[in-house]
Amino acid sequence: MKINFRKTPIGYLPVDWKIQTIKESEFDISDGNYSSKYPKSTDFVSHGIPFIRANNLNNGRIVWNDMRFISQAQHADLRKGHLKANDILVTTRGEIGQVALVDNDFVDCNINAQLVRINTREKVITEFLFYYLMSSVCQKQFKSLKTGTALMQLPVKSLNKLVFALPPLPEQRKIAEIHSTVDEAIEKTDAIIEETRQLKKGLMQKLFTEGIGHTRFKDTKIGRIPEEWEIPKLQIICMNVVDCPHTSPKLVEDGYVVVKNFNIRDGRLVLQPKFYTSEEEYYERTSRLKPQAGDVLFSREAPIGEACLVPPDLPLSLGQRMMLFRVNTTLMDKRFLVYSLYARAVRNYMLAISHGVTVKHLNVADVRKLLIPKPSLQEQIQIANILEEIDGKIDNEVAYKEELELLKKGLMQVLLTGKVRVKIADAEEMIHEV
Repeated sequence: MKINFRKTPIGYLPVDWKIQTIKESEFDISDGNYSSKYPKSTDFVSHGIPFIRANNLNNGRIVWNDMRFISQAQHADLRKGHLKANDILVTTRGEIGQVALVDNDFVDCNINAQLVRINTREKVITEFLFYYLMSSVCQKQFKSLKTGTALMQLPVKSLNKLVFALPPLPEQRKIAEIHSTVDEAIEKTDAIIEETRQLKKGLMQKLFTEGIGHTRFKDTKIGRIPEEWEIPKLQIICMNVVDCPHTSPKLVEDGYVVVKNFNIRDGRLVLQPKFYTSEEEYYERTSRLKPQAGDVLFSREAPIGEACLVPPDLPLSLGQRMMLFRVNTTLMDKRFLVYSLYARAVRNYMLAISHGVTVKHLNVADVRKLLIPKPSLQEQIQIANILEEIDGKIDNEVAYKEELELLKKGLMQVLLTGKVRVKIADAEEMIHEV
């Protein structure tokens, strides 16, 4: 089907699409409360009316994390920020342009001065506008309309200038349905990931306290473990325990990868962001011990105890506060060692021997003396295999979620600009093709 386009201030759009500003749309729009009645820190209560702030917006939804509450009486005074069904929230201070739909849980709640509520009054399909506000076209406008230097803000009068495209109502509805279906698939995948992580957490607690097939147990410095298990110091089960060079690496645009403490998350090496050092400095920094595939990386500060295996074919050097363990594989399975460093009892032991108040850290000598649970090598391999299988399931779901997010991004690019017109489209089929 041939699509005829015309040039508009926000790019080329189909000729039958309108463009208009937020102000021209005659939406119901208002920002939050910032008058003398604005709640002081002492006004917040443990239970009451949710008082929603910018940090309560996440991935298009309002979340309960770090929610504050005000009394019913104060809520009645702060009429300006009352939320209605089908409102859309937009952050207008700090990180401008975050968007969230108000679901039934938050109708008649309140918002602070960092947020603006928009209600389309059924002049536009609410969900269509919601997705359009998250599109790259609108996000660019948010950046161009914001004001301020130290604290960026987007006043309502500036937000009213925002321009958006307006397909016919049936097309708006179908575009919203397609995006909503993808979002539901992402949410379901998130739920599966979280359930599997909780399963792993519970299984780790059981495996590292009861082992496999044991009936007799003993109490140790790292908690209750099977009677047959040992608890040697880390330096006993490793051929080398090496600290990083005590100088910051000189970074370059490309070269050899430098692993920093924040590059390890939940037992995985995540090289985002990625830092590099030169070949000359790489060999200087790895003169003590060059990381090899299967070595264990370990952070001893900010945070303590993050660990992962060095992947094959990736020359690495250690950033500040990082350590390297070369495991004696006749005594311990490398994977088991990484899992054991995340076991609850070992984590608690790390915290007990750590130093510092605001930022916890372990000295190199403390790390070398860490107590590690040690079953027989055969049982270590069994436990590592069980946990590795669960990790594989988590990785598969994470990869599927990434595919869905790429699909969503691609759909926003073509559907919200009219490059692909939606007449009769089945969102479920579009997802199935991924």
